[in-house]
Amino acid sequence: MSNYFDDFPEENPKNGVGKQFNFELAQYFREQQESSDEATSEIITLEEASKALIEQEEREQRELKLEFLSRIEECPHCNETELNIYHFTRELFRYECQCCGIYGNGINEAEAYQAMLLAIEEGFDWRKHQVAL
Repeated sequence: MSNYFDDFPEENPKNGVGKQFNFELAQYFREQQESSDEATSEIITLEEASKALIEQEEREQRELKLEFLSRIEECPHCNETELNIYHFTRELFRYECQCCGIYGNGINEAEAYQAMLLAIEEGFDWRKHQVAL
């Protein structure tokens, strides 16, 4: 049993362009729309893959950073026990609050602490401005 519109494509409202029948032009528009939909779908897939890769990299960086976590103290700015103190190398220390985002780097703990206190005054937030170690 055949479909009515297969037998009479000029009766199919999908084949109308404007107020007149033009099967070829309607078919062209449908193909363009399908092509556009496929491209949009591919873009969405690529964006999702890119986002997943970025999240994976951030997760790996956090895990690697935790290996250098020396201790956690109370933050002098927000008073939360979220101030991570990292000891990366003999001459690289970092204070970093996970709650309010202040941070400070130095060649020893005292210098890193002073840099963090200056960051409070300047309003630096490591979450907004990723700083290289």
